[in-house]
Parts: sequence; structure tokens; C-alpha cells
Amino acid sequence: DIDGYKYDFSNNGDAYSNSFSLGSDYSINDELKVNLEINYKKNLKNKTIEQEYFQEGINDTNYVKKSEEGDRNNNYHFESYIDITKTFNNPDHELFASFSSHGSIDNQFEKQTPYTTYIDEVEDNYELDFSYKSPINEKSNFEIGYDGRFLNCVEEMNFELDGLDGI
Repeated sequence: DIDGYKYDFSNNGDAYSNSFSLGSDYSINDELKVNLEINYKKNLKNKTIEQEYFQEGINDTNYVKKSEEGDRNNNYHFESYIDITKTFNNPDHELFASFSSHGSIDNQFEKQTPYTTYIDEVEDNYELDFSYKSPINEKSNFEIGYDGRFLNCVEEMNFELDGLDGI
């Protein structure tokens, strides 16, 4: 007889989320346009996973593993974006600048009794773009730009492990 197993699982969960988005395009005049967007999202989810293992063969002891995972309070995601475009009479002549920010807190847990792992992530990112293009003559253009990303992401994991008392 071959030693092996099969298993069945169930996954029950609840999730809650709300979000708010606002955006606007504004033409100051025919040549100057501004775009602004903001997004905010808050979520909370939890689920319980139950896996039942049916052993076959030499070791025929069936067993069940239960685990939980989900979010802890105060999780959110926030984004903002603004761009400004200045056009000129010549369509090959343009000035563009944009700035965006992305921030979030994502606190999660994973639990398999009696141990729990906590995962905390804080993200704070910025992006800055700039470009300028202008015709030099009928056959040549000049273009210069900058694309910068500034990333700051901190992740911390706290584990509960067996056998590490006093360390």
C-alpha cells in the first residue's frame, strides 16, 4: 500500500472596504491645463481556513489544521496626483510637470494556533516628472526631462516560534 493523503479545505472570510475618489481637469486658458486626482481607500478583511487531511497507507491518522489571516485596524491607501501642461502655438512645443504621492499602512496577521505572525508595512512614495520640448528648426526638436521616484517602504515581521524562550 502506498503512503499518501488527500485533503479538503474550507475558506470563510469577511471583507469590508470603502473608498473615496475625486478628480478634476481645469483649463486655465487654451494653453494651460491642470489635472488633479486624489484617492483614499480603507479596508479590513479576515478569513478562517480549515484544512482536513485524510491519510492513507502506513500512517492513517486523519487531522485538521486551522489557520486565520487578515488585516488589523487602521489600514489605508492614499494617492494624490497633479499635472500641469502648458502648450504653445506650435504643437511640438510643450511644457509638462507632474507630481504624485502614494502612502499606505498595511497591518496583517497570520495565525496557526498557538502561533501568530504579524506583518506591518508602511509605504510612502513620491514621483516627480518633468519634460520640455521645443522645435529648433523644421527638422529638429529639443527635448529634456526628468523622471524621479522616491521610495520609502518599511516592512516588519514579528514571529512567534516554539522553543525560543529566553532568547
